[in-house]
Amino acid sequence: MMSPKTKKTISAVIVIALVFAMVLTMVLPYIF
Repeated sequence: MMSPKTKKTISAVIVIALVFAMVLTMVLPYIF
């Protein structure tokens, strides 16, 4: 089992990656 802290860090990284991907898909058309 993973410690709660590790689980929290992983979920935080996933959330940040999702937000980053959403921003990227919105901004990309303006860049190119």
